[in-house]
Amino acid sequence: MERMLGISGRSRLSISRLSETRISGFIKELIVVSGAFLLYSLVRGTIGEKIGHAFANAASLIDLEKSLGFFWELQMQNWVLDHTPLIHFFNQVYIWGFGPLIIISAVWLYWCRRSYYVLYRNALLISGGIALLCFYLLPTAPPRFLQWVGFEDTIGIFVSAYRSSQMDGFLNHYAAFPSMHFGWILLLSMALFSTTRSLPLRIVWVLLPVLMFLAIIVTGNHFIVDAIAGGAVALVGLLISLAMRRYVIPIRLAQGNIG
Repeated sequence: MERMLGISGRSRLSISRLSETRISGFIKELIVVSGAFLLYSLVRGTIGEKIGHAFANAASLIDLEKSLGFFWELQMQNWVLDHTPLIHFFNQVYIWGFGPLIIISAVWLYWCRRSYYVLYRNALLISGGIALLCFYLLPTAPPRFLQWVGFEDTIGIFVSAYRSSQMDGFLNHYAAFPSMHFGWILLLSMALFSTTRSLPLRIVWVLLPVLMFLAIIVTGNHFIVDAIAGGAVALVGLLISLAMRRYVIPIRLAQGNIG
């Protein structure tokens, strides 16, 4: 009986230590990732806003899309503007389907699907670094600033509190290319899709980037080319993250074992 109690006590101690380790790891991860996104936001917000270049690049994107036959943003937004419930729906998708959803999903992935969390966290951070370089080299005004073309800022009109709550030090109005609003949601959807075999959930995760794509267009925040570039940057980040998992991390683990 005492031996059984002893085993039970040691088991409880092991579980307690494991829980403490996981909580400690989570706190460290929270600090690192929060710091990385704070740095991303600060750098993004302090990159010089080359306004003249930004509007010229936006005009170039319009010309590019026209030449390729898919300058559809204005038509898409005008259709939604005729349906007020849709405006509110896509405004909320743009706002709540990005930061809040990424945070909640990242916490769940950390605790329940750690390997997926690490892979997609690295992809997100790498793609964020690539995006910062693009923001610096190719400042681009969003469609909502091109009101003379016919675009509207649906969030500014219907959810003005969202615009006023954004801090200038963390905001660059001319960082529309690439759209990481779309790119990061694409990564998140791929991560969540991979973690389940449930058909209804997989359908939801497939539809999520589609909804975000529509949201960034009809709210006047991005061009179609911005979304394509955001998706490409996100996938490059994922490919680098996969290469790190296959080649870099095993080497580090081997070196640690040798040491």
